[in-house]
Amino acid sequence: MLGLLAYSNTFHVPFVLDDMSYIGDAPVIQNIQYFAEPSAAKNIQGVFGYNTLKMRYIAALTFALNYKVHGLDVTGYHIVNLAIHLLTSMLVYGLASFIFKTPAYPLLDGRGKQAALFIPLFSGLLFVSHPIQTEAVTYISQRFTSLVTMFYLLSVVTYIRSRTLETRLWKSRLLYIAALACSVFAMKTKENAFTLPIIIALCEFTFFSGKISRRFIFLAPFLLTLPIIPLSLIDTSDASIIDAVDRAMRANTDMSRLAYLYTQFRVMITYIRLLIFPVNQNLDYDYPIYNSFFQPEVFLSFLVLLTLAIVGTYIFYRAKHSDADKKFIIIAFGIFWFFITMSVESSFIPTLDVIFEHRLYLPSVGFFIAAAFAIWFAWEKWTSGARYGKKVLACAMATIVFILSVATHSRNDIWTESVTLWEATVKGSPNKSRPHNNLGDAYERIGLTERAISEFSTALKISPNDAGAHYNLGFVYEKYGYIDMAINEYKAALSIDPNLANVHYSLGNVYTQLGNIDEAINEFQKVLSINPAHGMANKTIDLLMRNRRRSS
Repeated sequence: MLGLLAYSNTFHVPFVLDDMSYIGDAPVIQNIQYFAEPSAAKNIQGVFGYNTLKMRYIAALTFALNYKVHGLDVTGYHIVNLAIHLLTSMLVYGLASFIFKTPAYPLLDGRGKQAALFIPLFSGLLFVSHPIQTEAVTYISQRFTSLVTMFYLLSVVTYIRSRTLETRLWKSRLLYIAALACSVFAMKTKENAFTLPIIIALCEFTFFSGKISRRFIFLAPFLLTLPIIPLSLIDTSDASIIDAVDRAMRANTDMSRLAYLYTQFRVMITYIRLLIFPVNQNLDYDYPIYNSFFQPEVFLSFLVLLTLAIVGTYIFYRAKHSDADKKFIIIAFGIFWFFITMSVESSFIPTLDVIFEHRLYLPSVGFFIAAAFAIWFAWEKWTSGARYGKKVLACAMATIVFILSVATHSRNDIWTESVTLWEATVKGSPNKSRPHNNLGDAYERIGLTERAISEFSTALKISPNDAGAHYNLGFVYEKYGYIDMAINEYKAALSIDPNLANVHYSLGNVYTQLGNIDEAINEFQKVLSINPAHGMANKTIDLLMRNRRRSS
């Protein structure tokens, strides 16, 4: 109910950023036959081509099913995204709840039983209501993030449950198989599922006991899933295995690995700040890149993160060696979960964007569980038998969740229109070209041509090599009859990136209008060389060839 209320204003939020590239302009998504025969998509490149299908098959299938039923009607996609978020929130509750059924918490007294009710409930409520989750839920194509988290949690929860039901052998084995299947589904949804076997091992050594050899038998099948993601990422067409691995460990950027790592120390502090105090959220951060470990921001951030890791390790050690401190092990688990699940996207594997809020969706699970326990313990110690302690705690919990839910609903209000979303983003990142480019596109769609041209021009002043801004400016010029200016902008975009199929297609259309048939056919052929499945380019070439034969 809380999730439905917080996201009740999202069902008509339009496609943003790369949503159309992943759905509206993706032949793989629009033809479900590719999922029966993935090899047929080998010639399809682009944002959602064969490589993405190979790596993220499960998430791609959900988009294809959505498209089959709803086409480009955004409501259906938002319903699925919200359903995934609600189920994931319940799995957060389930994870925290089942932890209290493990051998780590063998005997719960009266207050222990209260903790076993409060901590799971508060963890789930924090997760479902926190505004940091809006990007993973409201941003349609970030279903990759929410769906992988759902399968991730399903795997962890069913694994823990299977280990606590060993006296009921058939049920334990069934749950274990389900956990293994969910781990494979997670790995075919998004690459950050690579850490799942490590988290399963963390659960085993945190909450269970027994002979190492027997525990390794439980863990071995999960460890055997580790190669799934690396093998999906490696491009066998590279000249050597070293080239293939290097390409796989880099995402559309030439940033050095050390610069990315140093920047991530600072980014992780920003993430923690957003979890504690979610203000000044931004879809497209203009984040500085740090090139030295000894820059004060980097070094101090590293010290804070190192201190947090040491605290987690100390708590884990004390909990394992002292019955009095045993209950605190859930805090160590939450801290380790946060660092492990952040490690794929916040380490030495560079990506084009150093920070995105949706990357917190999976790590926030550990943060919220640890925070819920810390709040419970602090309150228990402070009130210590006070008559109205539980009621005051319940009121405090309700107040926190209410404030977060209002903040989430308010954040989603910004997403309801492309113009309001990108105006807010430009306000937060005035010196970054992409927000200006996207705001210009939003203005153009509602007929504010002068504002659109102004935003595209601003984007190009900031980043003259922004091919997207050149293309969008050319599109506006073409639409309003400034053909020569449009051609110049299209050619400028192609000089930056000659593999932009949509730009070649638009340039071909302009040449067609001018009667330059040979040049038009040449551009459409370039479209097909980039994307052989581009149906409109094929049809246009056939039409132009027929017309040329008739005229001759």
